[in-house]
Amino acid sequence: MKTNESVNSARGSDAIEFLKEICTPEELSAAEMKAQIVATLIEARTRKGLTQKALAERCGLPQPSLARIESGSSTPRIDTLCRVARALDLVPCLQPKGVWVSIGNSVFGRGLPAKGRPSAKRQMGVSA
Repeated sequence: MKTNESVNSARGSDAIEFLKEICTPEELSAAEMKAQIVATLIEARTRKGLTQKALAERCGLPQPSLARIESGSSTPRIDTLCRVARALDLVPCLQPKGVWVSIGNSVFGRGLPAKGRPSAKRQMGVSA
């Protein structure tokens, strides 16, 4: 990561630009992956109408631990991520770059140009 001077000079810019300025490309890629995982967990929890407390009880975690995972301030171990995923009826998976997958209303993937990306409707089997 860069110095505190870089952090201070980036204040006021949007979050993505700020991260691009203070992170190496590898750190930014890891942050993007973590953000996608967290967004998927939150979307699944809210879609099921669960509070953090209810989900925490389902997967045997303290609610503050789940809150830290959802806020991005804590990175869960793989076994913890799997417990949360199972409680949400999700299956964690790894896939090659360029493979696009739809989860709820979100389409995730990397490696294809924007014009080559499948639409969310097409991914979910809805005709355009």
